[in-house]
Amino acid sequence: MPFSRTDFIALFALAPKPYAQYEATCGGKDKLYALFHTLGQVHFVRLVQGFYPDQLKSIMLGLSTLELQQVGNMTLPTLVSLREVNATWIKNVLRVLTNVSPVVSVQVAPNAIVQTLVHPARTNQLVTEVNANMQSPRNLIFDHKGICVAEINFSNHGMTATSGHAHIYPVGAMPITGHHVSGVPHFGQGDYPAEWRALPPGITPVRPLWT
Repeated sequence: MPFSRTDFIALFALAPKPYAQYEATCGGKDKLYALFHTLGQVHFVRLVQGFYPDQLKSIMLGLSTLELQQVGNMTLPTLVSLREVNATWIKNVLRVLTNVSPVVSVQVAPNAIVQTLVHPARTNQLVTEVNANMQSPRNLIFDHKGICVAEINFSNHGMTATSGHAHIYPVGAMPITGHHVSGVPHFGQGDYPAEWRALPPGITPVRPLWT
């Protein structure tokens, strides 16, 4: 049974801006309603809660239906942290999340790896950096070319960046593209593959996860 206009507007109750601004910015009620039917209520509501009207318009134009569903599956804190980046940034990050699956776990000393270089010997590796206390400050994720494409950080540097958050690089071997120069693009629990934060036996994070 179709939603009434009142029911549809009610879906925007927790959006960061009033419904009227989304309707005016995103091409009218019909386009929003079409997106609602394409994505389903859960994904749609998550997107309108996470993004401002101009940002929602940008991802509607720049992402495929599958990509919009992927974003709609993310937790609200992660979506809020993505408000400062554009659709192209998100598309490239989704490519990393979809295509990179490290198959080898390696333990190394801290500061041993330069992320801006290509490391052919580290193809498809998850590299855990370990300090003298047998604690890990971070994991590094390398793709099939030996390019570092993500970091799992086990510290807390405020806002949504609790221990275990991910920085994902839309441009491989350029960690600056996934850090604060692009806003605050933190990916939290459930928004990246759980195996990316796996640690070798006997190694603990420098700070307990999610604190």
